[in-house]
Amino acid sequence: MPRRSIFQAKAGINSRTPNIGDVQRSVIIAGEKMTETTPFHVIRSWQPDRPHVLVVACSDGRLQEPLDDFLNRALGIVSYDRIYLPGGPAALSPAASEHTRLEIASKEFHFLLDAHQIETVILTYHCSAEGGPEASVCADYRRMYPSYSAERVRKQQELDTEEILRGPLSEFKLEQVLAFRMEVGANYEIDVKSLL
Repeated sequence: MPRRSIFQAKAGINSRTPNIGDVQRSVIIAGEKMTETTPFHVIRSWQPDRPHVLVVACSDGRLQEPLDDFLNRALGIVSYDRIYLPGGPAALSPAASEHTRLEIASKEFHFLLDAHQIETVILTYHCSAEGGPEASVCADYRRMYPSYSAERVRKQQELDTEEILRGPLSEFKLEQVLAFRMEVGANYEIDVKSLL
């Protein structure tokens, strides 16, 4: 079945409907009607000051809210620049990444470090904890290392961190580099462990 836009899905419009341009498409978000011509008004305003913190994390959406919670409650970070990629920091590791992927990710990473005047970089991985669910092992690491156990993936993430410190991060004078792994336990609880 073809993909539908949020407007099509919320309005119950099938993407195979003929003359879709003639149909009024709208969606209700937080009780407010939003159409393609009427924008949703965001309460928070744009801030002119950059946060000077860059978080590199896996794009796995199941971990984005827990990551925000950790950054806010443990480190006091509410606003930060983000690079979300499959495997997160793995895309920056010469050991774990294909050459083309590494080249592209490093170029974008270096751009943000320079253009956004980044002072702190936080590398964030995820994996299952010992005894945790197999499905919580990073899918990108599974793709790169299909025969690795979760324990071996965790070790590879530590090696990748060392490679990133010697490689893409070595050219920049940063105030702080932090590396963490979010480990999912048997009951889906998440513990965050420092890798540095």
